[in-house]
Amino acid sequence: MKKILLLLAVLAIGSSVFGQHRRDRHYDDYSYKFFNIEKPTVELSYGMTTILLDGYQQGFDKAGFIDFKIGFSTKKSRRFYENKLKKYDFVYLDVGNYSSSLKGTNKSTDKIRANNWRFGFGSKTGYMIRAGKVGILPYTSRALMWTNSNWTGINSPVTPIEGDKLLVFGNLFRFGGNYESGISVQVMPLLSLEINYERLNVYPRTLFWAQTGSMMLQEVGSGMIDYFVHRVLRSKPIAGSIVNFVLKSAYYYGFSELKAKNMDWPFGGEASLNYSTFKFGVGFTF
Repeated sequence: MKKILLLLAVLAIGSSVFGQHRRDRHYDDYSYKFFNIEKPTVELSYGMTTILLDGYQQGFDKAGFIDFKIGFSTKKSRRFYENKLKKYDFVYLDVGNYSSSLKGTNKSTDKIRANNWRFGFGSKTGYMIRAGKVGILPYTSRALMWTNSNWTGINSPVTPIEGDKLLVFGNLFRFGGNYESGISVQVMPLLSLEINYERLNVYPRTLFWAQTGSMMLQEVGSGMIDYFVHRVLRSKPIAGSIVNFVLKSAYYYGFSELKAKNMDWPFGGEASLNYSTFKFGVGFTF
Protein backbone atom coordinates (compact mmCIF):
# COMPACT_ATOMS: atom_id res chain seq x y z
CA MET A 1 0.00 0.00 0.00
CA LYS A 2 2.83 2.42 0.80
CA LYS A 3 4.37 1.84 -2.62
CA ILE A 4 1.02 2.54 -4.31
CA LEU A 5 0.57 5.76 -2.30
CA LEU A 6 4.08 6.88 -3.21
CA LEU A 7 3.41 6.20 -6.90
CA LEU A 8 0.18 8.22 -6.83
CA ALA A 9 1.93 11.11 -5.06
CA VAL A 10 4.75 11.12 -7.62
CA LEU A 11 2.26 11.15 -10.47
CA ALA A 12 0.24 13.96 -8.87
CA ILE A 13 3.24 16.25 -8.50
CA GLY A 14 4.96 15.13 -11.68
CA SER A 15 1.92 15.65 -13.92
CA SER A 16 1.80 19.34 -13.07
CA VAL A 17 5.41 19.99 -14.01
CA PHE A 18 6.30 17.37 -16.60
CA GLY A 19 7.32 18.81 -19.97
CA GLN A 20 7.63 17.45 -23.47
CA HIS A 21 10.22 17.53 -26.27
CA ARG A 22 10.73 20.88 -27.92
CA ARG A 23 12.68 22.16 -30.89
CA ASP A 24 15.41 24.53 -29.70
CA ARG A 25 15.40 27.79 -31.66
CA HIS A 26 19.18 28.19 -31.69
CA TYR A 27 20.43 24.66 -32.23
CA ASP A 28 19.78 21.87 -34.68
CA ASP A 29 19.38 19.17 -32.06
CA TYR A 30 16.40 18.48 -29.85
CA SER A 31 16.53 19.29 -26.17
CA TYR A 32 14.37 17.70 -23.52
CA LYS A 33 12.60 19.97 -21.04
CA PHE A 34 12.62 17.60 -18.09
CA PHE A 35 9.87 18.69 -15.69
CA ASN A 36 9.38 21.77 -17.91
CA ILE A 37 12.50 23.38 -16.48
CA GLU A 38 15.45 25.35 -17.73
CA LYS A 39 17.97 26.65 -15.17
CA PRO A 40 19.89 24.76 -12.46
CA THR A 41 19.00 26.24 -9.07
CA VAL A 42 20.31 25.76 -5.53
CA GLU A 43 18.86 27.10 -2.27
CA LEU A 44 20.37 27.03 1.23
CA SER A 45 18.50 28.20 4.32
CA TYR A 46 18.72 28.26 8.12
CA GLY A 47 15.99 28.71 10.69
CA MET A 48 14.56 27.93 14.11
CA THR A 49 12.03 25.15 14.58
CA THR A 50 9.31 24.47 17.13
CA ILE A 51 8.30 20.80 17.44
CA LEU A 52 4.88 19.76 18.73
CA LEU A 53 2.99 16.49 19.15
CA ASP A 54 -0.64 16.93 20.18
CA GLY A 55 -1.38 15.39 23.57
CA TYR A 56 2.27 14.80 24.48
CA GLN A 57 3.07 16.17 27.96
CA GLN A 58 6.84 16.68 27.92
CA GLY A 59 7.94 19.62 25.81
CA PHE A 60 10.43 19.67 22.95
CA ASP A 61 13.55 21.79 22.87
CA LYS A 62 13.75 24.24 19.98
CA ALA A 63 15.90 23.05 17.10
CA GLY A 64 18.05 24.78 14.57
CA PHE A 65 17.33 23.78 11.01
CA ILE A 66 19.58 23.64 7.94
CA ASP A 67 17.92 22.98 4.59
CA PHE A 68 19.36 22.35 1.14
CA LYS A 69 17.38 22.28 -2.11
CA ILE A 70 18.70 21.48 -5.56
CA GLY A 71 16.75 21.35 -8.78
CA PHE A 72 15.69 23.31 -11.84
CA SER A 73 13.62 26.47 -12.27
CA THR A 74 11.96 28.41 -15.03
CA LYS A 75 10.32 31.82 -15.48
CA LYS A 76 7.65 32.32 -18.12
CA SER A 77 5.48 35.18 -19.35
CA ARG A 78 1.95 35.21 -20.68
CA ARG A 79 0.40 37.71 -23.00
CA PHE A 80 -1.89 39.30 -20.43
CA TYR A 81 0.85 39.91 -17.83
CA GLU A 82 4.00 39.85 -19.96
CA ASN A 83 5.32 43.29 -18.93
CA LYS A 84 4.51 42.97 -15.22
CA LEU A 85 4.94 39.38 -14.05
CA LYS A 86 6.74 36.13 -14.71
CA LYS A 87 5.38 32.75 -13.68
CA TYR A 88 8.05 31.04 -11.56
CA ASP A 89 8.40 27.27 -11.08
CA PHE A 90 11.11 25.41 -9.19
CA VAL A 91 11.13 21.62 -8.83
CA TYR A 92 13.66 20.28 -6.35
CA LEU A 93 15.13 17.59 -4.18
CA ASP A 94 15.37 18.53 -0.51
CA VAL A 95 17.65 17.42 2.33
CA GLY A 96 17.46 18.95 5.80
CA ASN A 97 18.48 18.46 9.43
CA TYR A 98 16.64 19.52 12.60
CA SER A 99 19.04 19.57 15.52
CA SER A 100 18.91 21.09 19.00
CA SER A 101 22.69 21.54 18.78
CA LEU A 102 22.22 23.93 15.83
CA LYS A 103 20.05 26.47 17.62
CA GLY A 104 23.00 28.48 18.95
CA THR A 105 21.82 28.75 22.56
CA ASN A 106 22.13 26.60 25.68
CA LYS A 107 20.49 23.19 25.54
CA SER A 108 17.43 22.62 27.71
CA THR A 109 17.86 19.91 30.34
CA ASP A 110 14.15 19.22 30.89
CA LYS A 111 12.97 18.99 27.28
CA ILE A 112 13.32 16.43 24.53
CA ARG A 113 16.12 17.18 22.08
CA ALA A 114 16.07 16.31 18.41
CA ASN A 115 18.57 15.30 15.76
CA ASN A 116 16.22 14.52 12.92
CA TRP A 117 16.95 14.17 9.21
CA ARG A 118 14.55 14.52 6.32
CA PHE A 119 14.56 14.21 2.54
CA GLY A 120 11.94 14.67 -0.14
CA PHE A 121 10.95 16.40 -3.33
CA GLY A 122 8.55 19.18 -4.18
CA SER A 123 7.69 22.24 -6.24
CA LYS A 124 7.77 25.97 -5.56
CA THR A 125 5.54 28.33 -7.55
CA GLY A 126 4.53 31.97 -7.67
CA TYR A 127 4.30 35.06 -9.85
CA MET A 128 7.41 37.24 -9.78
CA ILE A 129 6.70 40.99 -9.79
CA ARG A 130 9.10 43.11 -11.79
CA ALA A 131 10.44 46.16 -9.95
CA GLY A 132 13.14 47.56 -12.21
CA LYS A 133 16.09 45.18 -12.16
CA VAL A 134 14.77 43.48 -9.01
CA GLY A 135 12.24 40.65 -8.95
CA ILE A 136 9.90 40.16 -5.97
CA LEU A 137 8.42 36.68 -5.69
CA PRO A 138 5.61 35.90 -3.21
CA TYR A 139 5.56 32.11 -3.38
CA THR A 140 4.26 28.90 -1.89
CA SER A 141 5.74 25.43 -2.13
CA ARG A 142 4.67 21.91 -1.31
CA ALA A 143 6.70 18.75 -0.89
CA LEU A 144 6.51 15.09 0.02
CA MET A 145 8.91 14.34 2.87
CA TRP A 146 10.34 11.36 4.72
CA THR A 147 11.71 12.09 8.21
CA ASN A 148 13.91 9.98 10.49
CA SER A 149 13.96 10.99 14.18
CA ASN A 150 16.60 10.61 16.89
CA TRP A 151 15.37 11.74 20.32
CA THR A 152 17.34 12.32 23.52
CA GLY A 153 16.28 13.61 26.94
CA ILE A 154 12.98 11.75 27.36
CA ASN A 155 12.31 11.98 31.09
CA SER A 156 11.30 9.00 33.21
CA PRO A 157 7.93 10.53 34.31
CA VAL A 158 6.72 10.08 30.72
CA THR A 159 4.28 7.17 30.66
CA PRO A 160 5.05 4.09 28.54
CA ILE A 161 2.14 4.98 26.25
CA GLU A 162 3.58 8.45 25.66
CA GLY A 163 7.04 7.01 25.10
CA ASP A 164 5.76 4.54 22.52
CA LYS A 165 3.80 7.33 20.82
CA LEU A 166 6.95 9.39 20.29
CA LEU A 167 9.26 6.52 19.42
CA VAL A 168 6.97 5.62 16.49
CA PHE A 169 8.65 8.58 14.78
CA GLY A 170 12.09 7.14 15.46
CA ASN A 171 14.25 4.71 13.52
CA LEU A 172 12.31 4.47 10.26
CA PHE A 173 11.76 7.27 7.78
CA ARG A 174 8.14 8.37 8.16
CA PHE A 175 6.11 9.86 5.34
CA GLY A 176 4.70 13.38 5.66
CA GLY A 177 3.57 16.53 3.89
CA ASN A 178 5.33 19.87 3.83
CA TYR A 179 4.22 23.35 2.85
CA GLU A 180 6.12 26.65 2.76
CA SER A 181 5.24 30.26 2.02
CA GLY A 182 7.60 33.21 1.75
CA ILE A 183 8.97 36.20 -0.10
CA SER A 184 12.00 35.89 -2.35
CA VAL A 185 13.85 38.94 -3.72
CA GLN A 186 15.98 38.39 -6.81
CA VAL A 187 18.64 41.06 -6.44
CA MET A 188 20.47 39.91 -9.59
CA PRO A 189 19.98 37.06 -12.08
CA LEU A 190 22.34 34.82 -10.11
CA LEU A 191 21.34 35.67 -6.54
CA SER A 192 18.11 35.80 -4.53
CA LEU A 193 17.39 36.34 -0.82
CA GLU A 194 14.31 35.04 0.95
CA ILE A 195 12.41 34.77 4.21
CA ASN A 196 9.78 32.12 4.74
CA TYR A 197 7.65 30.06 7.10
CA GLU A 198 7.38 26.28 6.79
CA ARG A 199 5.16 23.56 8.24
CA LEU A 200 5.92 19.84 8.16
CA ASN A 201 3.44 17.16 9.25
CA VAL A 202 5.02 13.74 9.83
CA TYR A 203 2.54 10.86 9.95
CA PRO A 204 2.99 7.97 12.42
CA ARG A 205 1.66 5.46 9.88
CA THR A 206 0.25 5.21 6.36
CA LEU A 207 -3.45 4.46 5.85
CA PHE A 208 -3.83 4.28 2.07
CA TRP A 209 -7.48 5.10 1.40
CA ALA A 210 -7.85 7.74 4.11
CA GLN A 211 -4.60 9.43 3.14
CA THR A 212 -5.39 9.32 -0.57
CA GLY A 213 -8.83 10.83 0.06
CA SER A 214 -7.33 13.63 2.15
CA MET A 215 -4.73 14.42 -0.54
CA MET A 216 -7.38 14.46 -3.28
CA LEU A 217 -9.59 16.80 -1.26
CA GLN A 218 -6.67 19.16 -0.75
CA GLU A 219 -5.94 19.13 -4.49
CA VAL A 220 -9.56 20.06 -5.29
CA GLY A 221 -9.31 23.13 -3.07
CA SER A 222 -5.96 24.10 -4.55
CA GLY A 223 -7.38 23.79 -8.06
CA MET A 224 -10.26 26.10 -7.17
CA ILE A 225 -7.79 28.71 -5.91
CA ASP A 226 -5.79 28.40 -9.14
CA TYR A 227 -8.89 29.06 -11.22
CA PHE A 228 -9.83 32.11 -9.16
CA VAL A 229 -6.27 33.51 -9.30
CA HIS A 230 -6.15 33.00 -13.06
CA ARG A 231 -9.21 35.20 -13.47
CA VAL A 232 -7.67 37.91 -11.27
CA LEU A 233 -4.39 37.77 -13.22
CA ARG A 234 -6.16 38.52 -16.49
CA SER A 235 -7.47 41.85 -15.20
CA LYS A 236 -5.05 42.85 -12.40
CA PRO A 237 -1.70 41.00 -12.74
CA ILE A 238 0.06 42.51 -9.70
CA ALA A 239 -2.99 41.93 -7.50
CA GLY A 240 -3.17 38.37 -8.84
CA SER A 241 0.34 37.61 -7.61
CA ILE A 242 -0.52 38.82 -4.11
CA VAL A 243 -3.94 37.12 -4.04
CA ASN A 244 -2.32 33.84 -5.09
CA PHE A 245 0.20 34.11 -2.24
CA VAL A 246 -2.36 35.04 0.43
CA LEU A 247 -5.01 32.45 -0.51
CA LYS A 248 -2.62 29.54 -0.91
CA SER A 249 -0.66 30.38 2.23
CA ALA A 250 -3.87 30.50 4.28
CA TYR A 251 -5.25 27.36 2.66
CA TYR A 252 -2.12 25.24 3.16
CA TYR A 253 -1.66 26.50 6.72
CA GLY A 254 -5.25 25.61 7.55
CA PHE A 255 -4.86 22.12 6.15
CA SER A 256 -1.63 21.66 8.09
CA GLU A 257 -3.37 22.69 11.33
CA LEU A 258 -6.21 20.22 10.71
CA LYS A 259 -3.71 17.44 10.06
CA ALA A 260 -1.88 18.22 13.30
CA LYS A 261 -4.61 16.44 15.28
CA ASN A 262 -6.02 14.19 12.54
CA MET A 263 -3.37 13.21 10.01
CA ASP A 264 -5.95 12.12 7.41
CA TRP A 265 -8.44 14.95 7.91
CA PRO A 266 -11.40 14.84 7.32
CA PHE A 267 -11.17 11.03 7.53
CA GLY A 268 -9.78 10.89 11.06
CA GLY A 269 -6.40 9.48 11.98
CA GLU A 270 -3.84 9.95 14.73
CA ALA A 271 -2.00 13.13 15.64
CA SER A 272 0.96 13.97 13.40
CA LEU A 273 4.35 15.24 14.57
CA ASN A 274 4.57 18.90 13.59
CA TYR A 275 7.57 21.08 12.77
CA SER A 276 7.07 24.86 12.43
CA THR A 277 10.07 26.79 11.11
CA PHE A 278 10.95 30.42 10.35
CA LYS A 279 13.84 30.54 7.88
CA PHE A 280 16.17 32.91 6.08
CA GLY A 281 17.79 31.70 2.89
CA VAL A 282 19.82 32.40 -0.20
CA GLY A 283 19.33 31.01 -3.69
CA PHE A 284 21.56 30.72 -6.74
CA THR A 285 20.23 30.36 -10.28
CA PHE A 286 22.81 29.42 -12.91
